[in-house]
Amino acid sequence: MMFKKLRALMKLCRIEHGLMVCLASLVGWLSSNPIPSVSSTTALVIGLLSALLVEISTFVLNDYFNIEEDRVSKPYRPIVAGEISARAALIFGVCTTILSIILSLFIVFFYSLYTQFIIILIALLLGLLYNSKCKKIPVLGNSIVAILTAAPFVYGHYLYSDTPIAMKTGLYTLIAFFAALGREIVKGIVDLEGDKVAGVRTIAVVWSPRIAAVISSVLMMIAVVLSLILFAFPVSYVRFILFSALIITTDIIFIKSAIMILQSATIDVADRVRKLSLFGMLTGILSFIVIA
Repeated sequence: MMFKKLRALMKLCRIEHGLMVCLASLVGWLSSNPIPSVSSTTALVIGLLSALLVEISTFVLNDYFNIEEDRVSKPYRPIVAGEISARAALIFGVCTTILSIILSLFIVFFYSLYTQFIIILIALLLGLLYNSKCKKIPVLGNSIVAILTAAPFVYGHYLYSDTPIAMKTGLYTLIAFFAALGREIVKGIVDLEGDKVAGVRTIAVVWSPRIAAVISSVLMMIAVVLSLILFAFPVSYVRFILFSALIITTDIIFIKSAIMILQSATIDVADRVRKLSLFGMLTGILSFIVIA
């Protein structure tokens, strides 16, 4: 019984996304050229935990607010399936929100890093706005999710320093934003029936899955083109080879995803593209770590 509850909780948290948030934050931290020390490492660990809790609270509250849509398009989600009560999910979401703020404040008090706290607050606010209101507004909802996906690269930098981010970090952020925005628009095709019932006005609902497919493909290709700029940054030969293998894999995944959804903008194909592009985002983050 306890194992089933724990498994349902992991599904509710979507912990795989939390792992990617932590990895992206680590990329931002490494890109700030940190001087390793007990102090800087401690701030990083606490900051990663705070970022993970933001991700958890956002996804948990998303399921709480998404019950009607999930009844149609995702009846397997923990709340709809009866594995976790809506009240328990709400309490858990609120608790993780509060704990993420407390940890971020700890970094402010002991390490005088103020910008990371502002980013945490903005991320929590955007997550709340998306879950409660903005997901029903075309493009705006998708853009908020893309911003939250890209923000960890910037956030990670500010776990070490309050100085402006490096150009490379800004490029990571832009690549992640366009890739995530394209993926979110594809996700709108997957959730088409549930979104119609709940009044969520995605591009797929308002204009059609075909138009959503075209727009998402363009956005993914923009991310691919931007990723090529990373080859201009000097790194050692071994790191360059490893980076090249990872980023080329990522680009192939996104090119394939764009072609797939253009060829067939059906719910089944969109779901395959959604899953494939998530793996592409992971390989992309790993490539960033290699050259950070």
